[in-house]
Amino acid sequence: MKNLFKDLCNLLKDHRNLLKDLRNLLKDLRNLFKDLYNLFMDLYNLLKDLYNLFMDLYNLLKDLYNLFMDLYNLLKDLYNLFMDLYNLLKDLYNLLKDLYNPLKDLRNLFKDLRNLLKDLYNLLKDIYNLFKDLYNSIHDIYSLL
Repeated sequence: MKNLFKDLCNLLKDHRNLLKDLRNLLKDLRNLFKDLYNLFMDLYNLLKDLYNLFMDLYNLLKDLYNLFMDLYNLLKDLYNLFMDLYNLLKDLYNLLKDLYNPLKDLRNLFKDLRNLLKDLYNLLKDIYNLFKDLYNSIHDIYSLL
């Protein structure tokens, strides 16, 4: 009987120790789940921030696309303008060619026309530099973004 009582005490002691270990294990498991929850929340926030970053990048690229389309349309209009100017100058050349044979004094007019074309060249060069500065400014703005 004495041994039975002793065995029962040892069994209860082991049972108590097992319950303590189980309680500690459950605490550790709870802490693990808390850490896992925090990790998932951090991951969620990171993915949300990443999504926002990609959306900002998408909007920036979309704006850049629109900017380049505007620039393309502007260059297309400029091309048409220069084609009209070319046709106008070609017509002017034909007219002057027809007038040259009967009038020797037309040479002075050609000198004036040459000066005008030089001015036009300088003007077009200034326009080119203006568009170049505009391009560089836009490029600088986007590089800052």
